[in-house]
Amino acid sequence: MENVKSTDTGKEAGKLHLIISTPVGKWQHPFDPQTTVREVIEQILEHFKNSLEPGNYELRAQGSSTGLQREETLAANQIGDKTDLILVPETGGGK
Repeated sequence: MENVKSTDTGKEAGKLHLIISTPVGKWQHPFDPQTTVREVIEQILEHFKNSLEPGNYELRAQGSSTGLQREETLAANQIGDKTDLILVPETGGGK
């Protein structure tokens, strides 16, 4: 089984518990459904700040080739609880 870092305390009722794959590892974290995709990306970059290279990233639902709408919320992007998301560098972005 893969090692997934979790900051989920199990007490976040109403939160979306997302598993995010990045080029340097996985992270499981609860997010409010009204959090924008931009804010989620910022939190991911902060969590992995010592491992991810600076640059522009986008967030995709697993199996999708297009990024989620940054200015929209997780709910507006139809992201449900326990969804797997992937953080990928945009062209010319980090690694």
